[in-house]
Amino acid sequence: MNSSELNLAEFSVYIKWAAKYRGVTEETIAHEMLAHGIRGLDAEYVEEERVHRLSDAGMRLISMYGSIHFLDPNRGKRESDEFLKAAKRCRAPQLMVLPDNFPAGMNRGEAMDGIKSGLAEFTQLAEHEGFRVNIESFGSATNPCSRICYLRQLFDAIPSLGFTIDTGNLFHAGNGQGDDILEAFRLFRRRIRHVHLKDRPRDAPRGYAPLGRGVIPNEKIVRALLEEGFDGWFTFEEAGAKDIAQATYNAADVLRSWR
Repeated sequence: MNSSELNLAEFSVYIKWAAKYRGVTEETIAHEMLAHGIRGLDAEYVEEERVHRLSDAGMRLISMYGSIHFLDPNRGKRESDEFLKAAKRCRAPQLMVLPDNFPAGMNRGEAMDGIKSGLAEFTQLAEHEGFRVNIESFGSATNPCSRICYLRQLFDAIPSLGFTIDTGNLFHAGNGQGDDILEAFRLFRRRIRHVHLKDRPRDAPRGYAPLGRGVIPNEKIVRALLEEGFDGWFTFEEAGAKDIAQATYNAADVLRSWR
């Protein structure tokens, strides 16, 4: 694989924000993204209209994500149904689920049992429809996906579940003292199907740093994946930048330099 063949993506909502900042259409930003080699879209399942417009502009949906509240059966069933229907209409190749946060006052062991059961059922339904299902290392401190011990439980319970490794979220969730993303990478690397890239300043764990200029070991993770022949997608998260579009193009150049 040479640098021109890297699979680079952006969140559809970031294209919305970039267009608003620059005072142009989202389609204009999409065409710029394509010119910079950024072809993929990460989109929430409620963004169908935007997905179709940006797909018409030449971008490709590579992952659809959404929250499902498995601990509230009625709400969870409604969200699961809506998620799968949107994914089918948009022909998403893979799905990423954000499960419930731990409810205040609820035993975490009981909560994990409910989340594992609900996620296993959703994964089975999604796979029956031809989708692969992933979870990510998440940035909310009250979410099970912000801790390695709970991620391990979910992967152990659902053998086919994949991993979207978000490089900056564990640092964010732990306010600089959380679980080590390199440990998560080591433990779950065989599950990795997708990468979300973000960086953080050392003295502001929940702040923003341009890719390659913070303390997150992005280069180490990217190089290790590429050396192993990883051919999945790298999605940029430059949400803290004023000009998200330019920051994303800069990040793409940084990523290519690591190749």
